[in-house]
Amino acid sequence: MLPTFNLKFWLKLSLALLFMVALFVIPDISDSAKAALTIPTFGYVTLTESVNKMKKRTRFLRDFVFGKRSPELAPTKMVQADIIIGNQKKAPFVRRGAPAMVVDKLGKKTSLVEPPSIRLKKGLDAEDMLFDRAPGSAIHVVGAGGGNPLDNYRQQRVAREQQDLLDRKTSAEEWMCAQALTGSIAYIGDEVEFSVDMQMPAANKPTLAGGNLWSAATAKPLSNLRTWKTLVQKRTGYLPTMALMTNDVWEAFLANEQVQKYLDNRRINVGNIDTDKAILESGAEMVGKLDNVEFFLYNEIYSDAQGADQNFLAADRFVLVTPNADNRMHYGAISDLDAGTVVGEMFSKDWIEKDPSIYWVLLETHPLPVVHYPETVVYAKVL
Repeated sequence: MLPTFNLKFWLKLSLALLFMVALFVIPDISDSAKAALTIPTFGYVTLTESVNKMKKRTRFLRDFVFGKRSPELAPTKMVQADIIIGNQKKAPFVRRGAPAMVVDKLGKKTSLVEPPSIRLKKGLDAEDMLFDRAPGSAIHVVGAGGGNPLDNYRQQRVAREQQDLLDRKTSAEEWMCAQALTGSIAYIGDEVEFSVDMQMPAANKPTLAGGNLWSAATAKPLSNLRTWKTLVQKRTGYLPTMALMTNDVWEAFLANEQVQKYLDNRRINVGNIDTDKAILESGAEMVGKLDNVEFFLYNEIYSDAQGADQNFLAADRFVLVTPNADNRMHYGAISDLDAGTVVGEMFSKDWIEKDPSIYWVLLETHPLPVVHYPETVVYAKVL
C-alpha cells in the first residue's frame, strides 16, 4: 500500500527551508544601506596626530624671533615664565683649596601664568559631507581608484577644515608674539581678558619726540641705533642683530640726512640684499644691513574683532631684537574628558551631533610667547 502524499506538509516544509536560507545568505538590506551612509569619526588620537604634523604657515615673528628655541610643553595648565633681568656679573677668584665663595642669586622673576585658550570648531552638515565637492574635482566619479571616492573626499574635506583652524591659530600666535615685543600682552574681548607683563625696563621702551622723531630733519637715527645697541649689550652681554619695522619707519630712516651721508660714505647699497626664501614666505623682507644689524620690513596685517585691518607691528615703532636670546613659545596642557590631560602644542577631535545632523571638528591650544630676557629688546617710538 502506497503512503499518502500530504501536500500541505511539504509546502510548509519548503517555505521554512527557504526562509532559513534567506536568513543566513541574504544580507539585511537596511543594515547595508545604513553602513553605506554612516560617516565614521576619526577620533582624537588620529586628528591630534594629523594636526600636529600639518605644515604650518610660516610666520615671521613666531618662527624667526620666538622659534629659535624649542617650545616648552607644560604638563599642567600653568606655564613657568622666568624673566631674567641683568646677568653681567664676573665670577670672583678664590685661592686654590679654599671654600667656594657665595654669590648672590640670579636676578630672576618667576611667574606662573595660565596661557590664554584658543579653542575653535567647525560644523559640517550632511550636504557638506555627502554632496559638496572639492574645488576643481570632477562632477562624476568613475570607479573606486584608490578606495571609495566619497570616503577619500570626506578625509580631504576634514583635512582642509583642520588646516584652516591651524592657520587661524598661527595668526593668533603671531599677534601674541608682536605684543610680547612691546613688553606686555594684553587682550580684552567679549568673553575673556588677560594680560602678561614681560617686565621690560622703561629704558628699553624709548619714546622720541619733537626734533628727534625720524620724520624730522634734525633726527639722528644712526645715533639712536648705536645708543640702543650699547644699552642692550651693557645690560645683558647680548648684541642685538635684527631690526623690525614697517614701510613708514623704513622710508623715514632712508630719507634722513645722517643716514644718507653714512650710506654715501660707505658706498652701501641697501637694496642689494638677498632675502632668505623662508623669510620671504613668512611675509618679511630683509632690506639692508647697517652696523651689523639686519633691517627687516614686516607689513603683515590681521583683521581685528571689528573687521578692520591692523598691522602686527605698529607703524610708528622701531624694534631691536636679539635672536640668540631666549625668546620662545610655551604651551599649557590641555584637558579633555575623552583624552584626559594632553601635553602638547595642539589637540584635535571630532564628533557627530544627531539633531541637527552635524559633523564637528575641533582644535584647541594654549600658547604663550615669552621674552625671557626683556632687556635684549628695544621697542622704540620713532614717528
